[in-house]
Amino acid sequence: MTDAPRTINAIAPWFGANRERAELVGRLLGKLAWCGVPFMGGGAELPFIDTREGVAGDLHRHVINLARVIREPGLREELAARLDRTLFHEEEFRDAQRRGAERDAASAGGLFGAPTEGSEGPDVGWAFDYFVCCWMGPGAKAGKPGHFTSYFPVRMSASGGSSAKRFRSAVESLDGWREALRPWSFVCRDAADMLDRVSGWETKRRQDASSGERLEPYGVYCDPPWPDLGRDYEHKVNDAVFHRRLEERLRGMSTYRVVVRYGDHPLIRGLYTRPEWEFTEIETRSQANTAVLELLIVRRQS
Repeated sequence: MTDAPRTINAIAPWFGANRERAELVGRLLGKLAWCGVPFMGGGAELPFIDTREGVAGDLHRHVINLARVIREPGLREELAARLDRTLFHEEEFRDAQRRGAERDAASAGGLFGAPTEGSEGPDVGWAFDYFVCCWMGPGAKAGKPGHFTSYFPVRMSASGGSSAKRFRSAVESLDGWREALRPWSFVCRDAADMLDRVSGWETKRRQDASSGERLEPYGVYCDPPWPDLGRDYEHKVNDAVFHRRLEERLRGMSTYRVVVRYGDHPLIRGLYTRPEWEFTEIETRSQANTAVLELLIVRRQS
């Protein structure tokens, strides 16, 4: 956890991000020795999770590469210097979109979904293109399809805020984000694979606990695609199957502090019914600035 200044509260303007209540997630998890975050998205919660070490994963390789670049001091400085020299201009935006689309096409469909940890180092040019597409483009669109085809948002009035100012604020926040990401490692992996690995440690932790060993506090935070709204993401899930299996995996982690974030939905209310789960209801604002109810669901530890 860090108090370094950040005027922008995510590394990418993620659709459905938990920017308003990210600090509450950290409070619910408490102080940890290790934390896993299988659905990183824009990473709004990471600065507020007080952990000695952590692993954040996402199938979205663009945002994982950006996080890796930000975390490395020399690479972050190179990225920030290049962004600082970049004019907020439609041609800069279109050039970054073109290079991003070409990078996707060159991957022959393997860009998203194939585990790549250890296969290549963080790429500053790639991070630059994605950052420009995210922060020069329309807000709250990261994580959705079309990040390399969206429109260039220029307002012909002073109402609604300045896209150029938002872009500059995002660049100026990179120093703070480098500090915030210091405890974290990053992987591009399916959440089920990450949680299966955590389950292996759960078995060992139970054995250690039964032999009288004092366990260090470990945690898991999940912000999966929500029922219905999750269909807008690049990586879609089968609601009934995916959410049921996720609840089963997380319920089995009795030695971990587990926090799950969802929008209020009958499917979720019906799945998280066992006494292991405790609900915290919070009211937030939608992108249309209407009041919506969200759920932070906490697993009671054994």
